[in-house]
Amino acid sequence: MTRHSVILTCFNGSEFIAEAICSVLDQLGQNDELIVVDDGSNDDSLSRVQLIADERIRIHCRAQNSGIAAARNDALRLVRGDFVSFIDHDDRWGDARIKDFEAIVAKNNDTDVVHGVVAHFFDDPALDQQYKLPDMQNAVLSGSVTISKGLIQKIGFFDETLTCGDFVDFMARAKIMSDRWIASDQIYLHRRIHGKNYTLTHAKDSSGYLSVVRAHLLRKGARSHE
Repeated sequence: MTRHSVILTCFNGSEFIAEAICSVLDQLGQNDELIVVDDGSNDDSLSRVQLIADERIRIHCRAQNSGIAAARNDALRLVRGDFVSFIDHDDRWGDARIKDFEAIVAKNNDTDVVHGVVAHFFDDPALDQQYKLPDMQNAVLSGSVTISKGLIQKIGFFDETLTCGDFVDFMARAKIMSDRWIASDQIYLHRRIHGKNYTLTHAKDSSGYLSVVRAHLLRKGARSHE
């Protein structure tokens, strides 16, 4: 029986992907799985993954790059676990993430979402001046949450029409569906800042995020009138 399914989507992430994978595998049980979706990379990301001999890794390749939402949806169709987590190819999980998650769920067995602390680190110290980010923050980012499969089945898939903010939209729908969320004070994600992070380099593209916020407010309003 699979307890944890972890989704790792990758596009040209050969520089960091092995480190990301190892940070996950070190914590998974024997029957857990790591689903790696290569989203049409044109570097050697896929070969880097294939070098890691571990039966818990399941590889899915897309013929061409279609965006992270589509890649995550491919993985969601494959998951077998009771709980689903995510990691980007350039990040690392916190060392005791799964252990902390299991302790929380043992005390709160109807929990749908657990999210933890995000710790930022810079590949180049000079980037600290460019991106003013807190050392630590309790944030609902893709790599810092674990969601029950039951809730995901209610939410549905990621919105592939969004140019950005697809995970924000996904979690906004999750919040409408369930209030059984718990915040952990443990580090769940080490987020690497290297100057090419999509969410930072596309921060000026506010139209996509505004559409996500508007959709969430409309859903929330409709829900309150039911």
